[in-house]
Amino acid sequence: MIPTNTIRALPLIASMLGNKLGVKVDIGNRENACTDGNTIYLPALPVDTDEKLYYLVSSFIDHESAHIRFTDFQILDNANMSPFEKHIWNSIEDWRIEHELVKRYPGCREHFNWLIRHVFKTRDNGKAGDNPPAFSVLNYILLTLRSWDVPELKTECAEEALVVENHWPGLQGKLDNILNQLPGNGHSTGDSIEYARKIVALLEEVDDSTPQPSQEQSDNSSSQEQTENSSQLLPAATQNARQENASSQAARESLDRLLNGTEEDLPQLFDEQLAEALNSTRKNTPYRGTRIAVEGQLEVHPLPENLRLESLTASRALRTRLRALMQARTLRRTAPGRYGRLDGRLLHRLSVQNPRVFLRREEVSGINTAVHILLDISASMHHSIRLATSACYAVASALSGIPGINVGVTAFPATTPNDIPGVCPLVRHGQRVGIDFDVPAAGATPLAEALWWIAGQMVPLKEFRKILLLVTDGLPDNPEKVTEALLVLRQFGIKPVGIAICSPALADILPIQAEVNNLNELAGAMFGILHTLLLQEKGN
Repeated sequence: MIPTNTIRALPLIASMLGNKLGVKVDIGNRENACTDGNTIYLPALPVDTDEKLYYLVSSFIDHESAHIRFTDFQILDNANMSPFEKHIWNSIEDWRIEHELVKRYPGCREHFNWLIRHVFKTRDNGKAGDNPPAFSVLNYILLTLRSWDVPELKTECAEEALVVENHWPGLQGKLDNILNQLPGNGHSTGDSIEYARKIVALLEEVDDSTPQPSQEQSDNSSSQEQTENSSQLLPAATQNARQENASSQAARESLDRLLNGTEEDLPQLFDEQLAEALNSTRKNTPYRGTRIAVEGQLEVHPLPENLRLESLTASRALRTRLRALMQARTLRRTAPGRYGRLDGRLLHRLSVQNPRVFLRREEVSGINTAVHILLDISASMHHSIRLATSACYAVASALSGIPGINVGVTAFPATTPNDIPGVCPLVRHGQRVGIDFDVPAAGATPLAEALWWIAGQMVPLKEFRKILLLVTDGLPDNPEKVTEALLVLRQFGIKPVGIAICSPALADILPIQAEVNNLNELAGAMFGILHTLLLQEKGN
């Protein structure tokens, strides 16, 4: 059972899962789920959904991540396989890369098993025999591989095997001989290609050996049709022979069609079935999805020298004050106790049966805080952008010099292809604060999308206290979506704080710790807020 709070944070979970698996996940910027071999694209996702969509999204990310990490697309391109070979290769490769991912991330097994059951046990894929006979060959290969991990599929596998044996006696055993070699020998994309070609060679051999109806049989068939049209009854043996001949002919034709056909002649791939299930579930659910910003580009330059020097002066003053306060909080203190080092000055307490004659040390926790400054550089900030960026530089420089504080700075919006909401990191967590803070002001205010991106960066951080400081001078493009994002931020322990620049209306969305009407007041306001927040005890 997935916790409700986790399901409600599906967009964030999806983004973090991609980060953990080492792949890029783009959410909300394409209509349907897909991948281009480098990035996994998901449609806009809801904040409040159900367990089914949660598993579909997680499984899709896991599966496509496995392809991105473990499929050698160069070898695949060089193999120049036919559509039929590639279809069988895909079934083998899907099984192989999922096992490779599970070796490194065992938790993915739960997602994969749920996915296999969902695709093959709950969806209406038709019964064995409903499709052309050769489809049962492909289904048998696919279900055999999947039944190794989900034994419940053995029933479906046996049904397809019966169809295969009825049309090609002995073929099932030969397929099993090849497939059973995979667990010990399928270690690479090249191995998957090799075994796919072995299976295709076997099927070509079987196809060549399938008897074709003779001219005499064809003439008999025509004669029989005429007899039927004349309402004359045929002997039972003749009817059976005719039916067997038609069945054999249908089997040969269906296998020929697949061996020499195009992708349109083949059944859906597992990846396609997964994407279709995800898209179908999403489209049938009434919600407005959430988008997450992507990293974009900004024209970033060093701060002008005069602003940089002014900022450093303010930064040194703040750092000195904060360091003194933090040092006082983190020094070791001693207090009388029942254990520790004996203190001769306290021995007189024994005369009144007071055992507190020892000195024990008390450890006071350090700061251990991640601070992220999110700077709005939309068009309305045009006339004051340099003062805003210099203030951010001053605060970031001051905080980076204090042990226990992990600082990051991000500006939004940034330029991206196709007008996707974008952000531009000026300082990443764990990196040194540079002087490249001079950025232009332009664009709208996609705050909700930027907050989701920030959450994906901050949640994995190890610091127990996390503060997001938002500096903005206007209302966001979508206040309702901002409220949803802020709820998720708080759910994951991130405290959002706003500094409103000539924008008191922001208080309807975000708690404002300071409202400044002059950009010259900004640095002082930021210092004051952080001074208060950093001195709070954990959990306050």
